[in-house]
Parts: sequence; C-alpha cells; structure tokens
Amino acid sequence: MKKENNNGRSMVEMLGVLAIVGVLSATALKGYSKLMAQHKINKTINQMVQIVNNIHVAFASGGEATPYANLNNEMALKLNVFPQEMVVNSNNPFTGIVHLYKGIVRVEAVNGGKSFAVIFEDLPKDVSLVMSTTDWGVEDKSIGLQEISLNGD
Repeated sequence: MKKENNNGRSMVEMLGVLAIVGVLSATALKGYSKLMAQHKINKTINQMVQIVNNIHVAFASGGEATPYANLNNEMALKLNVFPQEMVVNSNNPFTGIVHLYKGIVRVEAVNGGKSFAVIFEDLPKDVSLVMSTTDWGVEDKSIGLQEISLNGD
C-alpha cells in the first residue's frame, strides 16, 4: 500500500490564518492612525509655541509701553515669526499662513499694543479642545501673550 502524503494546508486553515492577519492589520492601522493624529496635534502646539517665542525674541529690546502696536501678519512675516512650513504664500500675509489643518493663522496686537494674540482658524474640535486645555505657562500677562484664539469648526 502506498502512504498518502498530505503536506499541503486545507482551505479552512488558510482562511483562519487570513482572518488572524486581517484582525492584526486592522488593529495596527487603528493604532497608526491615532499616532499620526497625535503627531499632528503636537506639531500644531509646537508651531504655536514657536510663533510666540519668535515674537518674544523679535520684540525683546523692550522699553516701549506698547511694543506690539504694529504687530500683524505682514510684520510677522518680515520678522520671520512663522515656522517656514506654515508660509504657503508670502505675498499674501493675511491668507498665506496656514496650519496643518489648512486653516489661516494670524497674529495681531491687542490691548492697545501692550500684548498680542495668536489666532489659529478652522481647527477641528478635538484639536481645539487639546490646545485649549494645554498649559501654555502664561500666568504673567506682562510677558506679551494675551490671548490664544482657537476657532474650531
């Protein structure tokens, strides 16, 4: 008698393996998506911090009662306040500065030029929530930053 040789896999075994691989792939993709979303939020926060710090450096000479009186996007562009990846059109300072979520970014003088505001428009609600609950370390209003405005959709 000849001995039967069954070295192959059955269709049921292959379907089981494919199901396991599918579940593992879906789980990995979900984790990757969450990781990328968190990366975008962190990058947006870092851009905000960089803008604020660059404004402080640009106006560090101090001495004036209203140091930020003429601050707007046009002046901020000349002073290289915005991170380079945010500048999509330097010829139009009022719509040419965008954040990662494709909304416009503005800086402007407030409180008669004694302080300034940084405005990120059209942020997703979840990003606005994270940014609005971030500790920006701004307890002393005399340092210049008066307001962070987050206009979510």
